[in-house]
Amino acid sequence: MERRAQFPGYQQGLQKVIDIEKEATDLANQNKLNEAKEKLGEMPELRKMYHTLYNIVSCYFM
Repeated sequence: MERRAQFPGYQQGLQKVIDIEKEATDLANQNKLNEAKEKLGEMPELRKMYHTLYNIVSCYFM
């Protein structure tokens, strides 16, 4: 079985990370550094959400 099939939200999660990084970069390029920092502040919660999701899924398939 392909690994991505085990984690259906994998690509969606990575796309969210890419989108946040791109938005933060765009803000930083506009010299909106505080807003860029706030945007990057979304990453830990996103990471926590997906890591929790995958821990549940990986335990299910064990």
